[in-house]
Amino acid sequence: MARSVKGYTLATYLALMSRMGGDVERMSPRARKAYLKRRLRLIEAQIRALSDRLYAQSGDTAHHWTIRQEPFDDDRWAVLVSLDYLIAARESLKTAMRTL
Repeated sequence: MARSVKGYTLATYLALMSRMGGDVERMSPRARKAYLKRRLRLIEAQIRALSDRLYAQSGDTAHHWTIRQEPFDDDRWAVLVSLDYLIAARESLKTAMRTL
């Protein structure tokens, strides 16, 4: 499949992928902003997916959440903790992008 893409080289792909986990401070401001925007889109997609998963697990409305008596199961707690982390990461990214 890679041969069907015009101008594709494995070296370019490997260089781009190595920068994904690379040093963000060494990127040019334009590249840094593009990197942060991409990370923000990925985090927002993860938030939507986890929110949909949480809603599908509950199968009830917000009203039932407020009067719920039984404790959450482990899977629901894992989703809630992940959502909390992703929302904090999203806010941090937005703050970083505003300061650029």
